[in-house]
Amino acid sequence: YPKEAGEALKVDEFCDIVGEVFGPLGKTFAIEDETERNTTRAALVAEGGDITKWLVFIDSLLAKSSGFAVGDSLTMADICIFTGLQPLKSGLIDGFPKDCLDNYSHITKHAQMIANIPQVKAYYKDATGIHAVYKA
Repeated sequence: YPKEAGEALKVDEFCDIVGEVFGPLGKTFAIEDETERNTTRAALVAEGGDITKWLVFIDSLLAKSSGFAVGDSLTMADICIFTGLQPLKSGLIDGFPKDCLDNYSHITKHAQMIANIPQVKAYYKDATGIHAVYKA
């Protein structure tokens, strides 16, 4: 976690924004009809969807970064983005297409960079299920 207040604020901002992605998803768990629930979830990541706006924002912030979300080294912001967004494309959340992050080149590039950090790569090497999305 950065000691400098401005960088610490940016880390907090990224983590909070990633948290906002899941607000609209959480509301769908109350939908009992499977077809309606899946249609509602797909709409969240479609053009103009409630999650799409957050993904566009995160992608635009990463476009302005060094590669890492904040500063020139790994921070909690990178971990929040990586572990928070990759499950969306796992195929294990009903209604979310596996390609839902494909249009976000900076999110994709960031995820590949984090997944290839030797310690992260080693940790997720044998991952299965929802955690398989973290593999390099």
